[in-house]
Amino acid sequence: MIMTVNTANYKVENFPKNEKIIQKYLDNYKSSNQSVKTRRSALNTFFIKFGYKKHIFELKKKNFLDFFQYLKNNKDLAYNTKKLKWAILKSFIDYTVDYYEEDYEIIIRFPKRNLDWV
Repeated sequence: MIMTVNTANYKVENFPKNEKIIQKYLDNYKSSNQSVKTRRSALNTFFIKFGYKKHIFELKKKNFLDFFQYLKNNKDLAYNTKKLKWAILKSFIDYTVDYYEEDYEIIIRFPKRNLDWV
């Protein structure tokens, strides 16, 4: 799933900061320090190691698919770690859509093909 906001109607500088959105997501898991650390690590993989620099509301399908390829081709990560990081990014996007859909015109797009880890 991909989420973008119709930026023709909103200015990016008026969006809540990515870090605020991430923190709001992580606050749901405060009962488990390990869960917060795991989720933070997965999101750091996307924003820092993969290098997604734009606002999360500007996420395009190609960014999502490129991140999948990044994980798939990363020889330093175990197979289950790759799948977990992918699942956490999808969970983060789902949460963000649910939380902000009433405030912004969120456009949701699903990849048209199945993603294969093999």
